[in-house]
Amino acid sequence: MSRIVLASASPRRKELLEQIGLEFEICPAKGEEVITAGSVDGAVLELSRQKAEEVAAGILSYNEIHPELVTPQDILVIGADTVVACDGNILGKPQDEADAAHMLSMLSGHTHSVYTGVTLVFIDKNGRTGETSFYEKTDVCMYPLDDAEIRRYIAGGEPMDKAGSYGIQGQAAAFVKEIHGDYNNVVGLPVGRLYQELKKLGKPFLVLLNSQKPYSEETRALAARMTEKYEVQVLPVNCEQLRAEDIREILGQVLLEFPVTEIDFSIPKWLEILPNSHWLKSEVIQAVRGMMDRTVHMRDVALALPEETGEAIRRIRIVSMKMDDGSVQAVVELDDGHYYQILSEYVGMPIEGEYQLMQTLKRLASMQSEYEKASVALTQARKKGYGVVTPERGEIVLDEPQVVRHGNKYGVKMKAQAPSINLIKAQIETEIAPIVGNEQQAEDLIRYIRENAGKGEEGIWETNIFGKSIAQIVDDGIQAKISQLTEDCQVKLQDTLQKIINDSNGGMICIII
Repeated sequence: MSRIVLASASPRRKELLEQIGLEFEICPAKGEEVITAGSVDGAVLELSRQKAEEVAAGILSYNEIHPELVTPQDILVIGADTVVACDGNILGKPQDEADAAHMLSMLSGHTHSVYTGVTLVFIDKNGRTGETSFYEKTDVCMYPLDDAEIRRYIAGGEPMDKAGSYGIQGQAAAFVKEIHGDYNNVVGLPVGRLYQELKKLGKPFLVLLNSQKPYSEETRALAARMTEKYEVQVLPVNCEQLRAEDIREILGQVLLEFPVTEIDFSIPKWLEILPNSHWLKSEVIQAVRGMMDRTVHMRDVALALPEETGEAIRRIRIVSMKMDDGSVQAVVELDDGHYYQILSEYVGMPIEGEYQLMQTLKRLASMQSEYEKASVALTQARKKGYGVVTPERGEIVLDEPQVVRHGNKYGVKMKAQAPSINLIKAQIETEIAPIVGNEQQAEDLIRYIRENAGKGEEGIWETNIFGKSIAQIVDDGIQAKISQLTEDCQVKLQDTLQKIINDSNGGMICIII
């Protein structure tokens, strides 16, 4: 949590900050106030900036001189100044009683404007600074005041340290007919606007609602209303009687106010291979994005978990939350049924559990082994028209060795047999030749086929001719050609191929059909 420094000695601003539960230090600016701006809003911004920058510069100089005493904290300096504008005149604090009486006479029976300028100077742990300024305007209408009322009010001493010579929170409340705007701005500090600006800085803070009865239903209800109104966590406590558990609660709530820098979602590895357009992955991505959109601070993480996870997601579980760097780790758990569903889609066969998965893997492994044997031959057949699956060692059969005689010499002969799979590419021809009538009808049919072909890759195949698609007609024609190779022809072709391989020796081959 940032260390907050109020660059003002105003007791009203001190009370307002204490009222909203901020912990801060007071270090008033002591430099001479100089106004160069021509407008009232410019003047209050200038005055507040002078105060904040003076105190911030002093802090930076001290840190440079005494680095051993510097605590590793970010520092937020708040500078503020209030002026009253009436009929084009800027009214600050009165110099004396006569000046105060003059100011009150100007305000009597008229509407004036109260401007408060606020400057926030942020100093990080490395000494880098950032600055933002704003102002708030409130219109105040006063009842007419007679000279006796003015003298009595001045005699009480209240107006002497206040801009415009009156304090709306004191006896001067009786002089105010109506106000338009922020009441606290007239007191000296627009705390509501200050809340919003502190949130914009993105620095973690919470509000301590100081109460003698922090656990009462009334106090907790007030804290809830303030949380909803200001969108800042409000924690009711009794600052004079803090217990150990109260301190732990405060520190815990402060940590939850830190911003989330990243959320690391862990998903099943098999889900990563799916395209983003897949319905399952798309649902997971949508749920993750929705959670991230609802997460700003650490306290939002648990609240951002989706109540309804949809069809695919079982739940999103938070694994860890690192307060030091604002990172969150979450696990997306999916229904196991979707895993087997996706596997079934990919392998083209049903898989409903681990047992079926193991059977399928065993079958696919065997198919993979067979394919690897034939893949080279298949590639050769596609390129050259002919490919051979070379037999493996286990497929070779050796006959018993025999003694053979060569003239007056003897030797040994061993015969080996091995199956070889020979792949031959043969172009199968079929044709489509419908009789439609006259020449014009034939040309119309050609035009119809061409139009369908232009609709896409499958357009020509889905073209209907006399009740059948072109794809069906072509498939029927190819199957008819293949069926003409009878089993007897297949056996003869096999015998012929074996003789060619074993006996040709590269010589002439004559095949009679």
